[in-house]
Amino acid sequence: MFELAIRLEGVGKMYKIFPTRGANLRDALGFPGRRRYREFWALRGIDFQVERGRRLGIVGRNGAGKSTLLKLITGNITPTEGSLDVRGEVQALIEAGAGFHPEFTGEQNIRAALTLQGVSPSRMRAHVEEIADFTELADFLRQPFRTYSAGMQARLAFATATAVEPEILIVDEMLSAGDAYFASKASERMRALVDSGATLLLVSHSLDHVTMFCDEAIWIDRGRIVRRGSSLEVVKAYQQFTRVLDERRLKAKNRKARQGRVATHQLDNYAETLTARLSFEPDAGTDGVAGVEVDHVRLLRDGTIEEQVAVGDAQDADESHAAYVVLEGSAWSKPIETERGLSRRIEPSGTTGAAVAFNLYTYFEESTYALEVDARGGGRVSVELIRGGAVRARLEEPLTPEWSTLQVAMEPERSQVPAVGAKVSQADYDLPAGGARHARAARQPGDRGERKRVDEPAVSAPAAAATAVQTLQPDGGASTSLRHWPGEGSLAIEEVQLIGPAGEQAVFEVGAPLTVVIPFSARSEGTFPITPVAILYRLDGVLVSTHIGPAFTAELKPDDELSVRLDLNRLNLGDGNYVFSVALYRRLEHLEEAQAYDLVDRSYEFEVVGNDPLDNALFHHPSEWLVP
Repeated sequence: MFELAIRLEGVGKMYKIFPTRGANLRDALGFPGRRRYREFWALRGIDFQVERGRRLGIVGRNGAGKSTLLKLITGNITPTEGSLDVRGEVQALIEAGAGFHPEFTGEQNIRAALTLQGVSPSRMRAHVEEIADFTELADFLRQPFRTYSAGMQARLAFATATAVEPEILIVDEMLSAGDAYFASKASERMRALVDSGATLLLVSHSLDHVTMFCDEAIWIDRGRIVRRGSSLEVVKAYQQFTRVLDERRLKAKNRKARQGRVATHQLDNYAETLTARLSFEPDAGTDGVAGVEVDHVRLLRDGTIEEQVAVGDAQDADESHAAYVVLEGSAWSKPIETERGLSRRIEPSGTTGAAVAFNLYTYFEESTYALEVDARGGGRVSVELIRGGAVRARLEEPLTPEWSTLQVAMEPERSQVPAVGAKVSQADYDLPAGGARHARAARQPGDRGERKRVDEPAVSAPAAAATAVQTLQPDGGASTSLRHWPGEGSLAIEEVQLIGPAGEQAVFEVGAPLTVVIPFSARSEGTFPITPVAILYRLDGVLVSTHIGPAFTAELKPDDELSVRLDLNRLNLGDGNYVFSVALYRRLEHLEEAQAYDLVDRSYEFEVVGNDPLDNALFHHPSEWLVP
């Protein structure tokens, strides 16, 4: 029978959030009177156990509750509810330098830490020498700890904590501290500790460390365990989750960049909020539930869940999340227990009702947004979906004491943008005399000369380009997100699209095909010599590759539209974020004489994932080995 090292049953941790410091002080001193605070549950319903000698990884987003969980296990804080049992001496590496005195030398801190670990005076010198050898800090060990760099502090903290083999070792991101050389040494020592039979809890954003050192893993999100299983199984599920989030953010970022309405430094921020408002009217003589109970609210876009809130659960009112319960001035009750878990009750009206907010990176006017609410009650409930302060969809119907799902949909505000999100096939393109691929953009019958871009202001290309590049904020940041450089202006680049196997994409697997489609329109009539160009950069500005297309000539009238296309049939890039610049040139024989119609600088971002950690270079050049 296996012996348990750690066991948690129904563990939760609640913090009191006070409106003022004075209210916090009065509560701490136990003064009578109204207790004014908001409950914030960082964790709730945490159940798991770790057998002695096992290695458990913990993954999750920032703010998920991982550090709170570690502090509970180390005994730094106590649980608000549930039971926690830790059997064995715990050594925790949670923060570099934690417990080290800044004015003491490195050697003095080592001796103090080892004394607390129970090292005898007879063994002290050997341990100090071993730590000195491992850290390679030499004379720095005789300097005050405050003079150390963050990497040096991490070296000393890790070496001291692992000098004596602990029964339970807890590591929170410390393996990522320091340089690559020390990280390699730390990994070797971690393997030795694992082989010695120590119980390990490892929290890391480096998923490679989790799969390398851990048998099992748990994934925590919004204060709850989402999944537990083998480390590889959990890591793969968590990576899929984060890729969906990255895909959503980057697609919205590219959409905002094309629209040109958002400042560059705000492209990664939420741009809009949809609000679900719920209210309740009891029926006369209704028996059963007093009020409406709600346990889930979901926002769907085109039939797929965009965001959701487990109402009443941990972190349901945390405004740092994309979706959250609005408690201020609302009719929500405190969390209550039901047979399905936790929920909140909406009290009868006479109040402003109850609300859930959904923050969006951007709003897709061509999409159908819908709201789903899991609820039960004994009266009538009203569900409204609000955008920009206006009710855009509303549903009112009776409820029963049985749980049911209500849905209300908000119709698209405009028709689907032609080609956006559509899969691109070779048949959509033909070859002109010059050999460059191009295609007519879809038009509605009779719209020649009248069509405007539906999601951009009707501004001429030269004016838009000049405004974009010349109008600067006082801090030097561009005031618009689509970075046009001044050009000749008779051709204007429209909505550039990044197309992959699933249609318009922002996250690509290494080795997958990527197609850059560059639609453009004429602002005047004439014969246009055109050379298309796409330049790929890493997000930190490193130039990766330049793609200059063949020159061709097009006869165009005002508002005529064409597209050119660049096919990267296999992405040979390392993991990371990249961005394209695109341009159309009139002349490009010599750089100093180059003349552009339009140039959009580093405005179309995408991410590459899926490389083997052992082979994650910036670029994988096609090659072939010949061996005996």
